[in-house]
Amino acid sequence: MTYQTSSQAHEFTFTHEQLQQRRADAYQLAVDNFPISMSQEDQIRYVNYYCNKLLESSRNLRFNRYQRFTALALMQRVYIDRTIWEIPPPLAMISCLFLVSKFIKP
Repeated sequence: MTYQTSSQAHEFTFTHEQLQQRRADAYQLAVDNFPISMSQEDQIRYVNYYCNKLLESSRNLRFNRYQRFTALALMQRVYIDRTIWEIPPPLAMISCLFLVSKFIKP
C-alpha cells in the first residue's frame, strides 16, 4: 500500500482552501460554545508556538527525525478540526510525544 492509496491520504490531504475552511468551521463552532477573546489567526500562532516547542522537546529527548516529524504531523492534525479551547496545546504536545515514543522505534 502506498500513501496515495491509504486512508491517511484520503483523510488528511487538503487544498489550502479546504484546510482554511475546516479551521474556520472549527473556530466558529468554538465561538458558539466558548467565551473566546482570541482571533482565529492568534489561535493558529498559538498552536504554531507549541509545534515549535514540540520540535525543541523532541530534540532534547533525542528523538530521530522520523519520530520528531511524526509527532509534529500528529500535533498539526489535532488542530485541523479542533481548537485550543477543546484540546489545550500543551496537553496535545505531550500526548503526541508520548504516542511517538511508544509506537515508533528509534
